[in-house]
This record gives sequence, C-alpha cells and structure tokens, in this order.
Amino acid sequence: MSSIQNQKSKRIAIIGSGISGLGSAWLLSEHSPHDVVLYEQNDYIGGHTHTVDYIVPTTKSSANPKSIPVDTGFIVFNPLTYPNLLRFFKYKNIEYMKSEMSFSFSRNNGEFEWSGKNPFSVFAQPKNLLNIDMWKMLYDIFRFNFHATELLNFPDDHPEKQLSDLPQEPVCWSELARSENAEG
Repeated sequence: MSSIQNQKSKRIAIIGSGISGLGSAWLLSEHSPHDVVLYEQNDYIGGHTHTVDYIVPTTKSSANPKSIPVDTGFIVFNPLTYPNLLRFFKYKNIEYMKSEMSFSFSRNNGEFEWSGKNPFSVFAQPKNLLNIDMWKMLYDIFRFNFHATELLNFPDDHPEKQLSDLPQEPVCWSELARSENAEG
C-alpha cells in the first residue's frame, strides 16, 4: 500500500475558485483520500478567469441585442508566468491559443483613452501630445520599469529589496515617484 492510501481522510477547505483554488481542489480530490470543499464568495467560479457578456449599448433596446464576450481574466498568460497551469492544460487535453495581450481603457465617455500597445496607440488622441500630465505619466512608467528591472538584478538580501522600507499604506506610484524621498 502506498502512503497516500494509508492516510486518514480529512476534510479540506479550499478558499476561492481562482485558478489556484480550482487546481488545488482538483488535485486533492483526484489524487488524495481527502474530502474537499470549495468555498467561493462570488456567484461564479474562476476568480480572475471570468468572462462577462457586454451588451452593446446601441443594441440594448432592440429585439436582438448584440453581446460581446469580454474576458476580465488573466493579466498575462504565458509559460513563464503559468508553467503549472500549462502542464495542467496538457494533462487534461485542454486546448488554448496564442493571443496578443494588451491593456487599454477609456474614461469619462472617451474624454481620456489609453492603450499601451505602441506610441501611436498611446497618443491615439492627438491632444495628448501637448498634455504635460500625459508626458509625466509616461515618464513615471518608464522610470518605474527601469528601476524595477534594475532591482530584480540585485541579490535577494540587498538593502534596496527590503520590504520594510516600503510604505505601509497604499500609495499611488506617481505620488511616490514625485515625493521628496524619491531619487531622480
């Protein structure tokens, strides 16, 4: 008999039905003698991997409103970030396809729009070429990326990597970058 078969069955609670919760629940229920209970606060499973139907506003009152499935899910989906998930997909013969990951948003009915795909999409609204706040935001993004990449190359015990130096309350990056304590 294997040590798994000799284990006394326990009742295990899994909190959250995101990919980690679902993966843990599946693994324990399929490959252990334990009873697994999955708890989820939302009325759907999947955590961030959630698809919602967006009804096109101009078609809402029509007999056949148009809907577009919108994934609110993965920020990134690649082998580097999700190696175990990809192995799980392979094990379960779940197909996936490559896609382009991007980020964009629109605020105040199109008053401000952003897409970080390339310089043309960043300045899709030509008025932003002359917007000093837009240029400050871009500077903050490049500065953050530069310093974050540099920080990743430090050894884990380097003083610059110590979490004790970080603010205890949430801080907007732009405010932090412009604070008197920030270098640059």
